[in-house]
Amino acid sequence: MSGLPGSGKSYLARTLAKQTGMDYFNTDLERKKLFPQHRQYTEAEKQAVYSHLLQLAETSIQQKNSVIVDGTFYREDLRQPFYELAQSHPCKLKIVYVKASEEIIRLRTSQPRPDSEANYDVYLKLKTLVEPIPLPHLIVDTTFDPVEVSISEILHFLHTP
Repeated sequence: MSGLPGSGKSYLARTLAKQTGMDYFNTDLERKKLFPQHRQYTEAEKQAVYSHLLQLAETSIQQKNSVIVDGTFYREDLRQPFYELAQSHPCKLKIVYVKASEEIIRLRTSQPRPDSEANYDVYLKLKTLVEPIPLPHLIVDTTFDPVEVSISEILHFLHTP
């Protein structure tokens, strides 16, 4: 599950995990565990978080569990190890990109959110750095659709070959 801060990806991912029983790993939650005191959001810290998520996902996949990995994944180099993980195991990789209007994102990121520390300035910075996803993927827009509609779209996508 990928998308910029405030897009609604984490809310959708958590909801989907609860409904399906899939294992759920989130970059923000894991960053807080790895760096409980002072999060710097450096490149080294980001690499540590994504490497940790990769290990968690691999352990779950080895245990035959389905996994939702939730993060911005705004660069291809952050996504590539997860593509390789899926290719090295008998599992399907399904990529969901979540987006919303800039107005909605500004509203969401202006309020405290339970998991994310990213504000609107972080969104604006990352927005300029987003690299296209080269693999087939579903785009979900949370601007207008109720959560149930988005979850239904995602479930349909997950169950298509």
